[in-house]
Amino acid sequence: MRQPRWVAAIEHALHVRRNLRGINRFPDPHAYFGPGGVAEAEALCNEANRDLLAFILPPPVLAARNVERTRLPRTRSRAFVRQYRFDSPLPSGDPSNDRVEVRVFRHPSCRHNRRALLFHHPIYQNDWSIWSWFLAPLVRVAPVIMMAAPHHHARKSAAARYAGELAMNPNPARLFEAIRQWCWDHRATETLAREELGFEIGGVVGYSYGAFQSLLLASAGGIRQPIVSIASTNRYAFGLSNGVLGRGVIDGMKRAGIDSDTLYRLTDSL
Repeated sequence: MRQPRWVAAIEHALHVRRNLRGINRFPDPHAYFGPGGVAEAEALCNEANRDLLAFILPPPVLAARNVERTRLPRTRSRAFVRQYRFDSPLPSGDPSNDRVEVRVFRHPSCRHNRRALLFHHPIYQNDWSIWSWFLAPLVRVAPVIMMAAPHHHARKSAAARYAGELAMNPNPARLFEAIRQWCWDHRATETLAREELGFEIGGVVGYSYGAFQSLLLASAGGIRQPIVSIASTNRYAFGLSNGVLGRGVIDGMKRAGIDSDTLYRLTDSL
């Protein structure tokens, strides 16, 4: 099935932006591995693959602790914007990454709507403005909560060259870790929506990487609301091998000593 033209246009714009900024290129692929190199990464992947759904599934309720609140300027479509930051319930050890960043968009036209949509963005994102524009039609009918994924937006590590680099790179074990933290952060964001804002999550919208993670968590029973999945793959290795986005990661993996068969084996459950 061909994707809608507007999805193709957005994908092309994101691809051009990534190329211009040198995103998805890995000059030293070995830098993403621990002291044990590929063997260590393989052991971590095998552990996650044994029962992926149990590996990623968070507890039924997780608190959003040490919440910071900031009122931001209204969007071009006149929606109100509030930013919230709180401690990740599954810290990675990186202080920047371990403060979850959430923005809430609410238009005056739906000020009485207490059912919100939770949006999860694609990989390598650091710019809120494009997603403020993308979400504007939804924001006119329901409040929209957008959560920054691990290693994205303000959660980018000082050691990273660009947002998302430490989530998706030549070491597949890093993706398992990022997805697991994302799932736990998603659960804490639900608590924030309920206890801080008085919202119930009525649905989840995921784009590309965000859709992939949303579907995984739903498979584990961690999302029971309706999901809208945009431009997602249903298998990580296939998406890397056949999509434009994966070329840089595949190249880095090959230079690190991970061939196609090894990639499929290490990410068999994804």
